[in-house]
Amino acid sequence: MLTIYIAHDEVECDTHPSTEARIDIVNSFLTDESDKDITIKMIKNYTKKITKRDLVRCRYKEIASNDFEDLLPNEVTEREQLHYLLIQGWDTWYKKSGNIRNIFPTAMNRYKVINNLIEKSISNFIVKEKWKKANVSDEEGHS
Repeated sequence: MLTIYIAHDEVECDTHPSTEARIDIVNSFLTDESDKDITIKMIKNYTKKITKRDLVRCRYKEIASNDFEDLLPNEVTEREQLHYLLIQGWDTWYKKSGNIRNIFPTAMNRYKVINNLIEKSISNFIVKEKWKKANVSDEEGHS
């Protein structure tokens, strides 16, 4: 069923743009060309009307180290770093060499390991945030 929603490399139809057109619009959004594209202007305009916020290109902060190569979850210290975990996961996945590729040569095993490391990184961040909130409210209760 999914294939009817994706035009693949075929020409555009009334309901779905071609893959090439989708790639062009994403690239336009990610560059300074976005102000020239009417579709992007409309998306930005309606996003602002609905959310009361501007649509921004980058919603993440980088994490300095990539511990995935050492089979460890990354330490996320800010909420804005959570999205960057996906970038690091893909970067680790695409590397032609490295610790993970040496230990897990098959794509599916590498996928499972990287996915688990991303999940663990997110879980660790959530636990730390909840712990901070619990300690703050505990300290406030003892004042």
